[in-house]
Order: sequence, then structure tokens, then C-alpha cells
Amino acid sequence: VLPNLIIINPADIVEAEKAFIAMADYIGPVFFRIESQTPKTIFTNDYPFEIGKAYTIKDGEDATIIATGYMVTQAIKAVDLMEKEGLDVGIINMSTLKPLDEEAILKAAKKTGAIVSAEVGSVVGGLGDGVASVLAENALGALVKVGIEDEFSQSARITEERDDLMVHHGLTTQDLVGAVKECIARRDKSKRNK
Repeated sequence: VLPNLIIINPADIVEAEKAFIAMADYIGPVFFRIESQTPKTIFTNDYPFEIGKAYTIKDGEDATIIATGYMVTQAIKAVDLMEKEGLDVGIINMSTLKPLDEEAILKAAKKTGAIVSAEVGSVVGGLGDGVASVLAENALGALVKVGIEDEFSQSARITEERDDLMVHHGLTTQDLVGAVKECIARRDKSKRNK
């Protein structure tokens, strides 16, 4: 809620480096968040990072995962699994959480009508709530939020059981696959009820 605050959560080291350069040019407060398990590379050096702009990794017809930070990696793995099942799911990297790229959210919602948000953060006040707000204001699409429920948790830095925490909080590749299928079912049910 801090005016002019920029919140950035990069998906890989390439994006993190580009975000640091963009932050140096920005006049105002910036919150930069990076998870310790962030991969070295998803993107190549010609990746066009811009504050406030989402990046479409893959277009889809059946649903879209809007992910931030490490969950972009999980989204890529989940989409690979779903392709084998015949589902065409898109991925949007929403590395800037404030301001959100509303245009990218609306475009995906109009195309697929089924949106899954994915974040390693609280579902309360996070990416999912931001996406929900955009969808509600425009009366578009079904949404399923994947993230940490409103509870205290152990830090992944002080435990070697990071994978156990990902399972506990429902942040695994399989959780994303289930969320996409649930969201498609909600969308389809809503269409039938109209």
C-alpha cells in the first residue's frame, strides 16, 4: 500500500540482474524478493525485463498459470506434465507484483477463462489477491490461488527439508497441475450455469 512502491520477485538470476539495473534507474522505493532456490537460468541474456510488465513464457488455450519467483520453475514443470495429458496451458511470469500488469492478466483471462496464480508467499495480499481483484473488476474468468495459506511456517533457510515445506504448503508441481484442473472445472461449470 506504500505509494509508488515497486515489488519485484524474479524467476531466475538473469531476470534478477536485469531487475537490479532497472531498480537503479527507478526513483522511489523498491522491495526486491528472491528465493534461495531461484534457478540460475530460465531466460537468456536477451530477456526483455521491464518494471510493471509481465512476460508470457507460453500461450495456452485451456488455462493460464500466472506465476512469480520460484513458482515459475514449478509452472514450467507442471505445464510439461499437462501437455502429456493433452492440456494446453500458458505461463505468464509476473515478476513485478506492484504494479501488476493488468493488461496481461485480462488478455489471459479473456483467452482461457481459467487462471491459476502461483507464489511462494501468502495468498492473503499477494499475487493471487492482486489477480483476483483484476478479474473481479472486469467480471472475468475462474481463479484458483496456489500459495501459502494464512499460517506461520518454518523458514526454508533453517531446514534441509525444503521439499517437505513445498509439499506442506501445496507448492509442488503436482499441486499446480491439480489447481489448473480445478480451475478449468470451475470455468466449465460456470459456463454451463449461464
